[in-house]
Amino acid sequence: MFPEPGAPLMMPWALRVAGTLCLADLMADGLSRPEELAACSGAHPGSLERLLRYLVCRGYFAEPEPGRFTLNDRAETLLSAHPSGLRARMDADGAFGRTDQVISHLLTTIRTGRPAYAQVHGRPFFDDLAVSAGRSAPFDAVMRDRLGVDLPHLLDAYDWAAAGSVADVGGGTGGLLAALLTAHPGLHGTLVDLPVTAERAAQSLRSAGLADRCQIVAGNFFEPLPGGRHVYVLRNILHDWDDERATAILRNCRQAAGPDGRILVIELVMGDADTLTMTTAHDLFMLLICGGKERDLAQFGRLAADAELHLSAARALPSGSWLLELRTPAETEETG
Repeated sequence: MFPEPGAPLMMPWALRVAGTLCLADLMADGLSRPEELAACSGAHPGSLERLLRYLVCRGYFAEPEPGRFTLNDRAETLLSAHPSGLRARMDADGAFGRTDQVISHLLTTIRTGRPAYAQVHGRPFFDDLAVSAGRSAPFDAVMRDRLGVDLPHLLDAYDWAAAGSVADVGGGTGGLLAALLTAHPGLHGTLVDLPVTAERAAQSLRSAGLADRCQIVAGNFFEPLPGGRHVYVLRNILHDWDDERATAILRNCRQAAGPDGRILVIELVMGDADTLTMTTAHDLFMLLICGGKERDLAQFGRLAADAELHLSAARALPSGSWLLELRTPAETEETG
């Protein structure tokens, strides 16, 4: 028998097309004929029928009679309302669909040492993400899901109540800050992120009844940050950037925090045998998409030193992430 052409790439992309065209949602609304589905999804009827037949043969969707297609259990995972959130991740026009398109350019990145995202899409990843809420919203949703893995451990991993004030730098839609403020009524927070995301964070924190204890700042962590907070949090931020720009972010945090402040870095750490498969995958992905990297503890220590900070504590969390505390060298000597 001849090998299947396009394997193993055709099936994932066929599912992406089905997700992008919202075929499961259309079938849930009662449409079943390729002509109907194509008219509502902006597709070519004959080509769409061939796509669906391909997917039926591989367990997604059903064809109970020729030319009529319906949902089955596996296809229901592509519904927009499905709790897995799979359809948003499968959307080829969304943030994750666009990053996956870049994977075919891995060879270019390995040859040049540079990210390939701008070569494929015409602008760097975060600039492309900011083009529309349609791209950034699914990204924010996945970041919220990932926060859910870390959050139970983060709440117990640090004496947040003693901090008094916390700035979440690049804090997304405010999930971490909302959890901290809810758990510690005496805590005040500041969230810094790009304007579109900051507005969503403001709405979320208002809905949670926390607006009176939280300041939202639309800004950029490569620019001066709001000063005077006791703790500055960088969760999954530094791995997006090369050493030069990661150092610049840390330096801005140090300048804002002052001599008595703390900077908490929450990231994966390379070299942990239990998470090596995951960290090496993230490391290669960061290189390909935005030129960033995952780092080991020694590399974090060098980053800190370049920003005139000291890595004073490192704690592995059960979720696989680490909590790193950075202080100014003078403060470390005084408290040591």
